[in-house]
Amino acid sequence: MSQLCITAVVNNWVEKPYLLAEHGLALYIEYEGKKFLFDTGSGETLLLNASNLGIDLTSLDGVIISHGHKEHTGGLSSLLAFNIKKLYAHPNIFEEKFSRDSKDLIRNVSAPVSHLLIEKSGVELCFNTKPVEIAPGMILSGEIPLDEESEEFIPPGAFYNWTPSGFKQEMILDEQALLIKTDKGWVIVCGCCHRGILATIKKAQQITASEKFYMLIGGFHLSDADHEFLQKFSHLLSQYFSVVVPMHCSSKKGFLTIYKIYGKQCISLFIGDTIEV
Repeated sequence: MSQLCITAVVNNWVEKPYLLAEHGLALYIEYEGKKFLFDTGSGETLLLNASNLGIDLTSLDGVIISHGHKEHTGGLSSLLAFNIKKLYAHPNIFEEKFSRDSKDLIRNVSAPVSHLLIEKSGVELCFNTKPVEIAPGMILSGEIPLDEESEEFIPPGAFYNWTPSGFKQEMILDEQALLIKTDKGWVIVCGCCHRGILATIKKAQQITASEKFYMLIGGFHLSDADHEFLQKFSHLLSQYFSVVVPMHCSSKKGFLTIYKIYGKQCISLFIGDTIEV
């Protein structure tokens, strides 16, 4: 029996005709008898896909939110009907957030659910800013600090908070990674990697005392990355990870660039697919 099973419930890519894709991410994680949902997608496809995949949302030990953008928090309100026990996240996930695209269009990407609604529903809010072990062998990273070296690997994108004096650039301090210990090595699960892959690696090294890791899975936010950044990003991955699973915002060109280095160790995980470790 596999030690860790991760199933794609929400993703940008789908093959099976009875499932739906959207711009978002949700992963069903089974590990050592525990069951967690990592992110909840944008909210349109989570329940349908989970039902068609036979995933019992009432059996979850908790829901983990990587960061407070809509495509990761949109399914939270619909999950409340399933008597979710615990919600693990950074306390800033409910802040109002905005993005600006290449055409200078600003859109609201905030979590479409309030802190008050979650609290009134009876869900235990487990907020953290520092590393916390949510189950034996599963660690939520806490805030991921930046330095001059790691800032070079922050994927492109413009994000803002609204303040009384206007828009203020946001560095998405609420983003966390999930670290899972397996016999093959540590697995790192990320939502969008907004804090940058090198900063994420450094934080994981600090927490796990490991120099290298078995697998990186999740969104890498590479849609707006140019060829030079993709090459630099992919070569950095090859120094630290044996297996890479690009999803969600990693983009097709991001996947193909990474695949040129990794070959079959760069895995495409469509909605409904499961990867076992």
